[in-house]
Amino acid sequence: MQTTSSNYDLLLLFEESPQSLSLEKLLSFEAFVKTPLLLAHTLNRIAPFSKTTLHTPPQNDAKAIFTAGMDFGRSYELMGSALIIGSMQKEQLRKSEAFVNELLLQEENLFSLLEENSSKTLIFLAGFLVEASKRFEIVLGGGFSLATALLIADRLRETILMRPNVNNILYVSTEESLLQEQLKKLFASLSYEQKALYMKCDFAKNDAAVVQTIAASKDLYTAATPALFYYALGHEIKSDTLLDEMELSYYLL
Repeated sequence: MQTTSSNYDLLLLFEESPQSLSLEKLLSFEAFVKTPLLLAHTLNRIAPFSKTTLHTPPQNDAKAIFTAGMDFGRSYELMGSALIIGSMQKEQLRKSEAFVNELLLQEENLFSLLEENSSKTLIFLAGFLVEASKRFEIVLGGGFSLATALLIADRLRETILMRPNVNNILYVSTEESLLQEQLKKLFASLSYEQKALYMKCDFAKNDAAVVQTIAASKDLYTAATPALFYYALGHEIKSDTLLDEMELSYYLL
């Protein structure tokens, strides 16, 4: 998959319901003005997504949630040339690492392990990737948590007798994230070689308080942010222009 000026769909997954708000209305609440959402709003203004979907997985047991993800992957109607996926859940690295270690050790009753230790968002995403990747290309946002969804789908391949079309999945993160030993170990544990790349954005080019707050935020390394930078690159939006537009978006909101 190469960067392209084509428009992509955007799917943002929430652990808790965003109350069916539009992206614009969601951003009007200060608590939600975080890097991925502000960046998504900015890009949607200057290089509109083909489609924007905010989705919350169902409340259910792990197997039912995974199945719901597969169903959503089969039925999702792609409007653009590819789909960007990000998660709005908080990154909990230590908890995620412990879960990954358990997942690698356990050979049976994987759904029971998922029930006890994994977030419903990641279980749902793993199911979604299995089916959706058969139909179209996916750009998966950065962060250790989203990478965990890849491992869940891979570890379940013998249980469900299928796996994602890995050729259609591109994992995009920051350079710092891809150099983490935990992420290297996770990728090395996959039964295939995961396509991955990192994006850079020079936040020093804009000294506005809101931009510097974003630069210092942990959200920079998680959720959909790196994948959104990838989308901006495809539309030849330079980093300084993007930061200026993010500042404008913040004050317009």
